[in-house]
Amino acid sequence: MNHENGLYFHDRDSLANAINVPAYYDLSAELIADEIFNNKENTLQVSAAATDVIAERQRQITDEGFTPEQDDKYDREELVSAAISYIRLATIWKDKDPVSYRNCCTPMSWPWSPEWWKPTNPRRDMIKGIALLIAALERRDRKEAAQ
Repeated sequence: MNHENGLYFHDRDSLANAINVPAYYDLSAELIADEIFNNKENTLQVSAAATDVIAERQRQITDEGFTPEQDDKYDREELVSAAISYIRLATIWKDKDPVSYRNCCTPMSWPWSPEWWKPTNPRRDMIKGIALLIAALERRDRKEAAQ
C-alpha cells in the first residue's frame, strides 16, 4: 500500500480488502466498508492512514490480546500515557538510523514494563499511538455508559 500520496479508497471493495483483519464481536472489514460506502449521506473518503489505525487497533485486540475487558482495568490513564510515549518519540526523533530508533530507551511516560516498549519507525509508532488513544476513548465511553 502506497502511503506517500495519502492513498484514498473510493469504493467499498478496495477499503474492505485493505482493512481485512481478524476482528472482535461483530466488527469486520466488511461491516466498516458497508457503513462508509453504503451510507448515502456519507461523503467521507478513508485515507490509508485511517485504515492503518483501524487495522492496528484490531491487531492490538486479536494478536496482542488487549481486549476491551482488559483495557477497562487501566484506570490511571495508562492507555493515554502509552499513546503519548509513542507519538512523542515519532514526532521528536531526528536521527535517521532505523536501528537506533528501534533501540531507543523506554521513556519515563511509558506506563508498563520496558519489554512492552516496541518502537518500530515514526509512521508506525504514530499509528500505534493513535490506536491506543482510540482504546482509551472506547474505555471512557464504556465507563460512562455503565454509569
